Amino acid sequence: MQTKLGTIRGDDGTVDTFVHIPPYQVIVDRLNDGSEKKSNGTIAISDSFLVFLLSHWVLRAPFDEAYYVRTNQDISEALSKGSISSAEEHFRSRGYFEGRLGAPVKVDRAFYLAAYPDVAKAFARGLIKDVQSHYDETGRFEGRFANAVQKDQLERWAHALGNANKT
Repeated sequence: MQTKLGTIRGDDGTVDTFVHIPPYQVIVDRLNDGSEKKSNGTIAISDSFLVFLLSHWVLRAPFDEAYYVRTNQDISEALSKGSISSAEEHFRSRGYFEGRLGAPVKVDRAFYLAAYPDVAKAFARGLIKDVQSHYDETGRFEGRFANAVQKDQLERWAHALGNANKT
């Protein structure tokens, strides 16, 4: 399912882009299907509903077309053949769910070297020439954080997901 942003043109000519989200209580009531919320405050959702929710978030995720095409050879080929209409549409409808990044994650060199002494040592010895390349090629797959903002956001996700699994 592809989610699309809605747009409204105001009387003054401005365009507002939005994604409508039903009120919280409407969602909770529908998910509970008339039953009471579990005593621990959890609600189970289907995989398809999770994909639907995430697809709305993906609309706002950063996207860099040149990066996406450069780092995904199959997308470059699919664009050339015309089997996909755009790299951005692919990322937002399928690429995210396939584990692809829509844009590069910027590494804060000072943060990265302070957070990872092993990388700092290798960098000091000249074994690692560029921390951005290290993160892109190795660090992100090892679960390292590129910067403090990413660390904070991913730790919040981990906390929320940890709580979600306590049913």
